[in-house]
Amino acid sequence: MFKKLSSKLEKMFDQPSEVASHVENKPTTATVLKTDEFQITENNKLLENISYIFSGDQITEKDLPLLFSHLSSFFEGGFLFEKKQTNGVAILTQAFWAGKSISCKQLPQRTLHLPRTSAFKVLKTPTKTLMRHFGLDLGQNYNDSGLISYLIPLNDRYSIAVTTILAEPWARLRIELLQKTLMKINFPT
Repeated sequence: MFKKLSSKLEKMFDQPSEVASHVENKPTTATVLKTDEFQITENNKLLENISYIFSGDQITEKDLPLLFSHLSSFFEGGFLFEKKQTNGVAILTQAFWAGKSISCKQLPQRTLHLPRTSAFKVLKTPTKTLMRHFGLDLGQNYNDSGLISYLIPLNDRYSIAVTTILAEPWARLRIELLQKTLMKINFPT
């Protein structure tokens, strides 16, 4: 029985697979596209798993920076805002760009007037405008890219803004997945 199973496995690996023959006949960009699609799918699954990490009881204010830091793996940029007053003025408490944390204490104009909207409603703004407001440079790779940032209020007090380099419709799908993931987490009020 073992010999029979072993010979079947050998035959299976000896024959070129459909994927391998497809790649040999196509340019290498087709292979890259398949790899990118796989990476996007895997990243989406990992993004969705954040809600499992922070599921259960209401997360505390101490957990918000940790939750926010997880987003740097999925987005080019991110900003965590906290409203100290009811007038809509928010303070930038944490930020990242291109995988690196940004020290918010050294930034000029750390406040921003955020629009009043319901929790988890997604709003869009040009990333260039947001970065200029805080005196940050997009970097050479992103200057002419027309990046969009997506603002998502978590509750009356906290909001996040994230930036993705993905084009439509993948950007919309990634943001919708983030929105659904955040809705599963019980944020402090």
